[in-house]
Amino acid sequence: MAIRFCIPDLTTGDNDGTSETHAWQTIAQCISNYAAGDHVYFKTAADGSRANSEDVGQDGGSGRSQFATASTDSSGPTIFEGYKDTPGDRGMFMMGGCARIQGDNITVLYWDVDSGNSNNGAFQLDGDGTLLYRCVASNSYGTGSSSSPPTIKMADATILECAVYGSGDATTEGVVAANGNAKIINCYIELRESLSGSMVNGCAIVMN
Repeated sequence: MAIRFCIPDLTTGDNDGTSETHAWQTIAQCISNYAAGDHVYFKTAADGSRANSEDVGQDGGSGRSQFATASTDSSGPTIFEGYKDTPGDRGMFMMGGCARIQGDNITVLYWDVDSGNSNNGAFQLDGDGTLLYRCVASNSYGTGSSSSPPTIKMADATILECAVYGSGDATTEGVVAANGNAKIINCYIELRESLSGSMVNGCAIVMN
């Protein structure tokens, strides 16, 4: 396991991920270069703005970053951890677009992702054993206009102590769409009606 860094607003250094000084400067660089079992720290921008997801490593859709390198029994889990000032400070990594976690046994900690588009939710969790812990997921696209896709799509994954927000015209549109061996534990899930912005009764979880 190696410690790696991704700082999307960094403009100096070697861009090789080996330290904060030489962190990967784009999410695309991270996706292309991280290895199974790495612990990658993602630093939020100094001004608090969201890093944009990038159409890289993905098989369709727009504004979606696909993390596909899977962990193995020998490598241990791959960890993507957000921070604000110092690695391990539990600050949120702010991202706009969609994070598709396709590799197996990937853990994502302290990410705040707002999809903001009609094509994808904030997280798409496809890898076996994926864990989302203390993350915030939202899709502001539909608010005040039209319905939006589920904020989280998940299969054989777990979301633990996360906050999930979405918009739609009914609970059947869902904030979380889950199938397979999906687990939702101690999470806050909120659905708001698209046009009025008022809360919709129901937990907005759709099990397929």
